[in-house]
Amino acid sequence: MELTNRTILITGGASGIGFALAKQLVAHGNKVIVCGRSRDNLNKVKEHLPALETIRCDINNPNDLNELVSLLAGRYPQLDTLINNAGVQNQLNLTGGQTTDHAVTHEIRTNLISHISITNRLYTLISSNRNPAIIFVGSALAIVPKYSVPIYSAAKAGLHNYVQSLRHQAKKDNVQIIEVFPDVVDTPMTHHRQNESKMDSGLFAVQVLTQLEKGNIEIFTGRTLFLSVLHRLAPAHALKIINRSLDG
Repeated sequence: MELTNRTILITGGASGIGFALAKQLVAHGNKVIVCGRSRDNLNKVKEHLPALETIRCDINNPNDLNELVSLLAGRYPQLDTLINNAGVQNQLNLTGGQTTDHAVTHEIRTNLISHISITNRLYTLISSNRNPAIIFVGSALAIVPKYSVPIYSAAKAGLHNYVQSLRHQAKKDNVQIIEVFPDVVDTPMTHHRQNESKMDSGLFAVQVLTQLEKGNIEIFTGRTLFLSVLHRLAPAHALKIINRSLDG
């Protein structure tokens, strides 16, 4: 996959791994647009990296999505790459009677439905341009669920299955459909996980771009390739490794 002179939209690109990817892609000579809910966060990343284009958009809001697509079609008709990165992860106790419908639907909408919705709306525009690509930031928990984050794991499993179906259907349009499996990356999402080994976000972004340049359609970073192979060979052991902190 060529990684220069592209026009790229990154959802959730104002912090964490989205911003790390944005910095690397700008450095490679691409036009990078990031969208996010917080105008303050967007202003901060714009100040830090003036080459970025920023758009405020809540991807869970259909009206915001429609406005985003209209703006992109008018201002960036050459858009050839979408990176679906926005996500949220919550620890939930499913048996305590405290998990609300709102908490469940918000997590599923952010991690699954919004990715499908924005892809549906932008597919025609992206596929009309040269070397089109749609990239999804997935999770190894789609393969090996973590019991403390059950809705996140379930949503990412749904996204993984969706990506495989989309990849098959998009072959006729020559659209590359790529899925990224991050290790535990040091970001605001993982800030509370104090006792875990975490990958630097910059290193994560470098690994992703290196594998994109090689043409990989499934990108494993850090320890996730080992986990994926282990799950195929010894699924019970992989589950134990992912959930060992819950076993005392």
